[in-house]
Amino acid sequence: MNPLSLSSLGEFGLIARLRARLSEGTTFAGAASRVLVGIGDDCAVLQASGDKQLLVTTDALLENVHFRLDFGTARQLGWRTLAVNISDIAAMGGTPTAAVVCVGLTDGLTVEFVDELYAGIAECAERFGVSIVGGDTVKSPTALMLAVTLLGEVEPAHLILRSGAQPGDALLVTGSLGDASAGLALMLHPNHERQRATFAQLIAAHCLPQPRVAEMRAAVATGAVHAAIDLSDGLGGDLRRLAEESRVGAEVIAGALPISAACRAAAAALHRSPLEFAISGGEDYELLMAVAADKKDAVTQAIHQTTGTPVTCIGHITDRTGELWLREASGRTTALGKGYEHFGNGDASPADKPPDPASM
Repeated sequence: MNPLSLSSLGEFGLIARLRARLSEGTTFAGAASRVLVGIGDDCAVLQASGDKQLLVTTDALLENVHFRLDFGTARQLGWRTLAVNISDIAAMGGTPTAAVVCVGLTDGLTVEFVDELYAGIAECAERFGVSIVGGDTVKSPTALMLAVTLLGEVEPAHLILRSGAQPGDALLVTGSLGDASAGLALMLHPNHERQRATFAQLIAAHCLPQPRVAEMRAAVATGAVHAAIDLSDGLGGDLRRLAEESRVGAEVIAGALPISAACRAAAAALHRSPLEFAISGGEDYELLMAVAADKKDAVTQAIHQTTGTPVTCIGHITDRTGELWLREASGRTTALGKGYEHFGNGDASPADKPPDPASM
């Protein structure tokens, strides 16, 4: 069977197809009552939930900047498109509720690709209780573009900002650091196909990020979280943003960073430092939290009991505004490296970095 082209279906035929698919599977128990008017009108209409505060976030993903079509399936790309937005809601202590999805589609894509893309979006939406209530479809002349605007809600007492960190706070992170960037580095390597099975964990971390909504909800219930951010651009970059907003400094203990055995093995194969992946790599979508030092164990226990996700204390907040230090096992301290920046001097985009020349 020949693939069905987008031009044969047309924009409005595609919208009707997506509307039918999304209406079947992305309005869930607890979410259905919020959607008064979904796809099909000029705006979606949602019912507000009591005295909760509204959260709004948006993210755009551009082909060959944020992703490459040969680095995963369309379904994985769909999941990732929504997941990176859900991670922002998680970092604020909230619950995601509804999203609109905009796509810029190129001539070379098929209807089957778009079906799979939206299947991934729908899977992620179902996993986290998000209703897909609208969006836009346009033709893109050069590259696939994906953009999501996501709504969420949070109780005022549980709203967490980047600006609340206090000197003496413990720095906690969920999960492990560096897996996603190590997975990307492997896929960029010319010999990555023969390493794919060995490093499946790392490639999955890059292609299928797992937003930490339940983890953050458990953490904020303790009342001990003062500030938080999701690690999208690397520990070095995102901790710097949190410190700037809070007007504090930080010290990170190199030996405490939770780096998986798979990440360390990949770093060795690529002749790279695992610390490089953990600090500067980005796209982990783990939580970085500044919590009251005397309650760090309570936060760790609450998250682990609720979700099973490991939590690690990696350092503390200081009163040395703007100073971020990495303490090595020898006791020597060095400036903490930076994370990824789209408009940084000489930074290549994550999807466009040249392959590492090392053999594997």
